[in-house]
Amino acid sequence: MKKLAYLLLGLCFFFPAGALATNPVSESDLTLVKVIQPAPGSVWQTGQTYKIIWNTYVTNNSKSVYITLHNANCSNNPCVALAPFTIAQEAPNTGSFEWTIPKELNSFYTGLQYLKISPNYGETFTSDIFTVSGSQTPEEPVPTGEIKVMNPLGGETWYTGQTYKIAWTTPPTFIYDPNLTFRIELHTEPPACLKTLPPCAIRQSAPFLISDSAPNSGLFEWQIPKDLSEIYMGERKLNIFANGASSWFGKSSLFKISRWNASVIPGGSLVKVSASPTVYYITKQGRKLALPSMKALLAYDPTGKNFIARDSKDIEVTESVVFIQASGQKAVFKLEESKRRWISFEIWQRLSLTAEDIEILPGAVFDSYSQGTDLD
Repeated sequence: MKKLAYLLLGLCFFFPAGALATNPVSESDLTLVKVIQPAPGSVWQTGQTYKIIWNTYVTNNSKSVYITLHNANCSNNPCVALAPFTIAQEAPNTGSFEWTIPKELNSFYTGLQYLKISPNYGETFTSDIFTVSGSQTPEEPVPTGEIKVMNPLGGETWYTGQTYKIAWTTPPTFIYDPNLTFRIELHTEPPACLKTLPPCAIRQSAPFLISDSAPNSGLFEWQIPKDLSEIYMGERKLNIFANGASSWFGKSSLFKISRWNASVIPGGSLVKVSASPTVYYITKQGRKLALPSMKALLAYDPTGKNFIARDSKDIEVTESVVFIQASGQKAVFKLEESKRRWISFEIWQRLSLTAEDIEILPGAVFDSYSQGTDLD
């Protein structure tokens, strides 16, 4: 009996009254809180940095998560054409992510908002509703000599696959600083407010980074990617920032970005661009072949007159013929600067060439290209 009494006394000492009756916290209980921060009712200010926190173990099968911001008023109202604001496309699944809320965040994404955190696969988790507040204090005045974007001028159209010069004025304070660099971004311009809907539905996408370290020359050549996403087509603007000097900022006037499609040129056509003596043959595979002589031209058109007039951009964005072969011959050549250079079988294998990569030319056209040095 004494041993039993001592045992009961020990249990009372180590476990306070009621503790033995308390159910242990299960994993399912812990998953009740998945997005920990922002806390419900909290206020986050534009221009400030905040830490988004979530339970990692409920998404532990995913290496990264996709984080988006949503207007809370849309839960009970139609939001046609509404797109969530992307905070991070591939945030490491560490349980936290620091987000600097853009100062210029569209007003549609202020007020009552909530976050969605989506792992690569599995359930999407939603935060409690919180408030994103716009700046309550006036912005610092931009000093005299703010960045002025000189090109694009505004109103023009730039085409995918082409190279354009972005020009701006360097602030006088930094004009001789060789270490200064500039960040250039392409921003979408949201469409007009849909006034018939409560609330106004506006589409906003993350900016496209053109360069994060453009040199302090006032000039940057940008080759617009051929596969630039459709969300960046249409009326756009450029924003240019001086790195390390956040008060120096400039934005361009609206201009347009369009996808240039040269596939309208039919294969087997002869094409000529005005103000240029060069005539191109468009192959059946849609590649351009610059004809070096009248002899080559007459091989495709005995009259020498059947041309299709095209804008220079049609030619610029059309893929060139690179590998050629004379009709009835086995040797393959590479075209470089109007010269044909024989390539060895080893190079053929290394380049993994197929019949579709090679244009078979009439003998007269093939002979019109001078012989260059062999490639072996």
